[in-house]
Amino acid sequence: MNARLHAVSKQAKGPAFGPYHVRKILFITGMRRRAAGKGIVVPELSRFYGIIVTMYVEVGSPHSLPHIHAKYADKKAVYSLEGQVLRGGLPIKQHKLMQAWIALHEQELQDNWYLASHRSDCYRIEPLR
Repeated sequence: MNARLHAVSKQAKGPAFGPYHVRKILFITGMRRRAAGKGIVVPELSRFYGIIVTMYVEVGSPHSLPHIHAKYADKKAVYSLEGQVLRGGLPIKQHKLMQAWIALHEQELQDNWYLASHRSDCYRIEPLR
């Protein structure tokens, strides 16, 4: 009886996840932790050609204009869902890639904005190929 109980409890534990596995799970699910260390989960919508596209709504501050955040190396930009730069800037090549990606996925971005503004999980969007 004791051996059987020990075997069941050993199976229930499962494998231990290391930092690599946690990062992989966060990437696959589209959720990444913000570098500020405040524990805020930032949904990653897509990643292509070194550009990371995220969308999040800050708690307690309403947004008047739907937008996405793009990061490339040390450059950051905020784009409206129509492709206009609201703040910051990316190098010209990456800027054009972002505009093309936004044009291709405008409806999916609108859907994700609705989900984010209602505190739901966003879904990943196909990257440029």
